[in-house]
Amino acid sequence: MTSPGRRTGRCNFRPLNRLRTKSHRRKGHWHVDGGPRQVRAPTPYVDFRSSPILTQLPRELLATPSPIPAYHRLACQIRQLLDRGALRPGEQLPSEHQIAEHLHVSRPTVRRALQQLQQSDLISREQGKGTFVNDKAGQHVP
Repeated sequence: MTSPGRRTGRCNFRPLNRLRTKSHRRKGHWHVDGGPRQVRAPTPYVDFRSSPILTQLPRELLATPSPIPAYHRLACQIRQLLDRGALRPGEQLPSEHQIAEHLHVSRPTVRRALQQLQQSDLISREQGKGTFVNDKAGQHVP
């Protein structure tokens, strides 16, 4: 016989990942240490439609077949924008998604191009903040 309120065939204890603690309460957002959760200030919205990457790079640039990989051609085009001074030091670049959508390429292609520029120390990338042009970018010699 089973006691009322108890199910047969099931474990009577709650798994560790299901324990209820203060951190799981939604209303006050309290952590176990008792302090309120730190909420990051929202980043200001930046309209990138007038960004040189989206206005000066032709969409057909990466559509033409070539033995040179698309990410390398994209990195070279962005490097040329930096050399011409179209992108100023400290300026924020559009997101990977926005560039990929504009140029009709995949995000990994854009990501790899930006990684190339980051390794050349022309841009800096901060997770959760964006991609920015470095101060040395205008002085770059190819």
